[in-house]
Parts: sequence; C-alpha cells; structure tokens
Amino acid sequence: MKTVCFINKYNGIVKTAEKLSSDFFIASFDSNEENANFIPDKIIESSLAGSLFVEKVVDNINPDLVIFSDETLVRESASVFGGRKNLGIISHSNELYRKDGKIVGRVPGWDNLSAEVSSLTLPYLIILKGEEKITISEHNMVPKKIFIDENEEKLTLVKIHKGDENPLKTARIIVGIGRGVNVNLIPDIEVFANKIKAEIGCTRPVADMGILPNFRMIGDSGINVHPDIYIAFGVSGAIQHLSGVNAKYIIAVNKDPKAPIFSEAALAINTSVEDALTDIKKWLKNFSL
Repeated sequence: MKTVCFINKYNGIVKTAEKLSSDFFIASFDSNEENANFIPDKIIESSLAGSLFVEKVVDNINPDLVIFSDETLVRESASVFGGRKNLGIISHSNELYRKDGKIVGRVPGWDNLSAEVSSLTLPYLIILKGEEKITISEHNMVPKKIFIDENEEKLTLVKIHKGDENPLKTARIIVGIGRGVNVNLIPDIEVFANKIKAEIGCTRPVADMGILPNFRMIGDSGINVHPDIYIAFGVSGAIQHLSGVNAKYIIAVNKDPKAPIFSEAALAINTSVEDALTDIKKWLKNFSL
C-alpha cells in the first residue's frame, strides 16, 4: 500500500503513519522541512494553496492512502482537497485497521462512544489525531526528497535528518494541566513539576488558547503518553484526552466531585487546584529528591 503523510512540521504522527507501508512518503507544507520527501518551493499559508500542493503530490505518486496530521492548516487543506476531488475523508480517527479489504478508521465520540468509518472513494483520505494506533502493517520509510514548485516540478535528492523526540514520550512523571486551571496558577504548577522532575502536558483547550504549546497536548489531538504517574490538575477527564493517557497511576485534582477522571484515578482529590497548590507549596519547602 503506497502511503503519503502530509504535515506542517515534523511530528510524531509520521512515525505512526510510516508503519503502513514500505512505499512511504512524507510531504510537508513547510519548504524548510528537512525530514520530508515532498516540499513546496515556499511556505504554504492558505488552505487553497495547501490543497493544490496536496493535489500535485497525489498526482505525482498516485497513493492508495493519504494521511493528514491534525495541524490546523493541514486538516483544512485536506478538506478543501477532498471537496475539490469529491473524495470522502475519515476525520479525527484515533485507530486504523483493515476490515473486509477496506481501511477503517475508529473515530471517538462523547460518552465513550466511537464509530467505525470507511471511505467509499479512493485514495483513502484520513485525518489522524496525534500518534494513533495502527494495526495494518509495519515497514520502514523510503529516504527520498522531492521539491515541488508551484509552476513546475523539480526533483532533488537531499539528506534526511530526524526530528527531536517529544519529552513527554519518555517522561516517567507527567503533570497535566486542564481547562480548570487558572492561568495564574501555572507558574506554581511548573515549580512543582520541576521539583519532582516531571514533564508538563495539557488538554486540547489549554493548547488551543495558547497557554501551552501544541507539542504538550495529550489525547486525540496530541500524543499518547505512557508515564508511571500522571498528575492531573483541573482535567475533567473527557475521553478525547484520556485516550492518550496510558499511565500506571493517575492522581486527579478537581473541584467537581463528578469529574469523569475520578473514575480512572488511583487517587482522587476533590478540591480546587488553588487549594491543592497551597498545600503543595507548603510540602515543597521540606521536599528533596
């Protein structure tokens, strides 16, 4: 199965998508991206320009499967491309697998519901959220790069560099920040995380508001993490977030006694984040690690 993965910046979704085929390509909207096989001659800044770039790449290699990252410009370009070509798109899938000869995407919903979605058109277009589960095949990437000009195609071979690993992927302790955390409290949480040698992650609303960078987003829209301990401050526990949390122990701090995360937590602390941090700061004065 020939596969191409569209990204803006090199991210963890590539490592997931490249498992699909030995005939695998990366296409980046950023003309400076050194890890891509296909790049434009200049940075793409609109969904229309992005859709035209997608069209050129797809016409060039004729893939069976087209993967798009959930980055805003990339997913918007995917929608425009799909509309222009009258192709179906499996959007926001968190798991891919083969069923009855078709590629099926599992799409999460509310109240722990999910749907199996398969496109009736080819090539398959799929918007993946974060580093998703793949159960089709595992192969390696083909190291090749192709520059595509807006007016004509130019082929150039260059070397490939691997991107930096997200620190959340190997963190043994992660402190999660949810929408229930007042932005003024984040510096105190950062001090706490630094003291216990933890990395900081967050839910999608926190990243969308620009409070923390996107690479710290955990869940369907971000990455999957596997810490020993996940300490969640003000995290309600929506399935879209918890689907990316694979922790041995979850400690949850939330003032809502009915917060869904409490059903997953080994230790549920039903209090406000502010009160919890007040006690934590007192404890930190006598803490050493």
